[in-house]
Amino acid sequence: MAEEYYNVAESDVASVNWQEIIASADEPDCIHYFTKLHSAAEDAKANGNDIAYRVFRFLANAASLHLNAESAEEPFGPMIRTDKGRSVVVEDYSDKDLGLIRSIIPSTSDPEFRARLADILWLRTDDRDAAETAVDAYFESAARLEDPEMWPRFMPQFERAFRLAAKLVHAKAMRERVEKHIHAFPLTHLFSAVAIDERGRVTAKRPSLLTSDIDEREAGIRAEMFHQAQIEWQVAAQAFINPARLQIIREHHTSPTDVAFLVQTNPFVPSGREAMFARGIHAGLIGDFLLSAHLLVPQLENSLGYVLALNAVVTSKLDSRLIQEERDLGSLLSLPEVTEIFGEDFVFELRGLLIERFGVNLRNRLAHGLIDQQVFQSVHVLYFWWIILRLLFIPIAQSSRSREAIAADEDASAETVMPAWAKDAAVSLPAWTKEDAAEFERRAKAEDPGV
Repeated sequence: MAEEYYNVAESDVASVNWQEIIASADEPDCIHYFTKLHSAAEDAKANGNDIAYRVFRFLANAASLHLNAESAEEPFGPMIRTDKGRSVVVEDYSDKDLGLIRSIIPSTSDPEFRARLADILWLRTDDRDAAETAVDAYFESAARLEDPEMWPRFMPQFERAFRLAAKLVHAKAMRERVEKHIHAFPLTHLFSAVAIDERGRVTAKRPSLLTSDIDEREAGIRAEMFHQAQIEWQVAAQAFINPARLQIIREHHTSPTDVAFLVQTNPFVPSGREAMFARGIHAGLIGDFLLSAHLLVPQLENSLGYVLALNAVVTSKLDSRLIQEERDLGSLLSLPEVTEIFGEDFVFELRGLLIERFGVNLRNRLAHGLIDQQVFQSVHVLYFWWIILRLLFIPIAQSSRSREAIAADEDASAETVMPAWAKDAAVSLPAWTKEDAAEFERRAKAEDPGV
């Protein structure tokens, strides 16, 4: 799309009452904003107000983008597609258009539209500040749209926020950043480095990143990637995840039963483990991360083996005495099938959070009793809790779409938007009734009277 397509300046946007117009929409979402802005554009055109026409047309087209929150790679499609053409897509925006979007984001008061503008900017420019703005705005918009009777209505905003936050910690983007940093600041990476635990003990050594030894350099880059990822996890946890968690517990009094719908008939949760997962998720929700970590870390390890077994992957090995033992977490995460099933980014995050010495190493430190109580309140434990919540959430979100909706969607399918382990549950999860909740609570109390 040529730069003169819109020919709109920041001063032009400021000259019209577009924010008042979207505030008057029947519902606070981009679909209704499009209707209002398109109508305003037509009125301006009829009245000969060319500047207002171009501004409203520019904003209406941004609102027209169809959000496909289930897709990580192509989250927006055209509102209309025919044999003769289509409406606007993200790729149509010129550099000048993107500069205009960047300039008006800070003054956009409506969270739904602010999320839309920031998301467009992120998708075209990889601007991390725009992504963080979009995540925050999506959560704000979802909270405004929340309706207990119509929960699918605000789920796209939540899911897009989760996917964006996950994108901020991307294994390939992290490697590129480390390698660029090596070239930009070579002296910083000339010497080896060490990892030190809370007691001041050296737990690992990272070789120089400028070594000519290929294996050592690769090991050093991986170690630095995990070190840098900790910073990203901390930002995501403090800026997005914890505020959302606190908002939920401020507005709702919850129990493990309230999160039971996440674990019932979930392809990631083996039968008989539902109550433990529910208690772990609920404990994290209310801030008891000591209990949450002790429940969820071992259950995650078991669930990985469970999913692999369902995919015909052998999760045990024979030792020298021909004794068959289960693979530990490090061995499981090293299997190529794990990356095929769950994706490279997920494996990278789990390795960094749970077993890497230049990462958080939570699994090994927890298993050997090396973590003091205050460490369980760290943002990295919070981030691990969110990883589990995200895993459990995926098939639930997918189940909200009917088979007809999936078949009719030209831009997404069950094959392309779902991880392999969740496909079978895409549209088959049963409704969660009061009777189900009562039965779950009865079983949970039978297993543990403390529930």
